[in-house]
Amino acid sequence: MPVPTSKPHAPRTDDRLWLYLLLCALAWCALAGCQAPYSGPTVQVRVENRTGADLAKLWLGVGGREHRTVLYEDVAAGATTGYQAIPAAYHGWGMVNATTTARERLPRVTILGPDQGGPVLTPEASYTLVLEMGRARYQQDP
Repeated sequence: MPVPTSKPHAPRTDDRLWLYLLLCALAWCALAGCQAPYSGPTVQVRVENRTGADLAKLWLGVGGREHRTVLYEDVAAGATTGYQAIPAAYHGWGMVNATTTARERLPRVTILGPDQGGPVLTPEASYTLVLEMGRARYQQDP
């Protein structure tokens, strides 16, 4: 007499769909940074590109427990972006990463924080971050 064999239980299509959607949501959250909205004082920052290269993307950010970034896109050589509001609590925003339109990554630029002799950005003021190859500095706008 033949012994009955059982087939392994295959996941149902709707189970796989929910798993797929959950994985997509987690991936999106990780890529987007899942930054909570900020409601405190801000400074207005624009970027002047003096690198000599057309930039596809430029990230101005700070690490640590409150990792946040602000993205500027399509910044031509010699151009200045529009202002973006960033949290004033982060003072000088510690790093700049940029990629060119030729898909080359520029060297990361570190901006010293106030505790290291760097700038203190005054809340509600406007600043231009002057970005040159390998260095960056803030200047307060009138």
